Amino acid sequence: MSERFFVDLDADVIRTVSFASVGELVRGIKAYLDGRNVNPEPNKWRAKSEAILEISRKYASGLPIA
Repeated sequence: MSERFFVDLDADVIRTVSFASVGELVRGIKAYLDGRNVNPEPNKWRAKSEAILEISRKYASGLPIA
């Protein structure tokens, strides 16, 4: 889930605004976080637990995951 957060942060803040300094970047990130925290939404798992366990078993056995 943290990967998704950083993808959103990158797309919504870092790539859409030009920052003249590190301080501006930090303020932009803090503003983004403040906005997200006004109405927080829980992350929901979309994958079934069986599918996750199957991938884990393949990884542990050395089989190709795909």
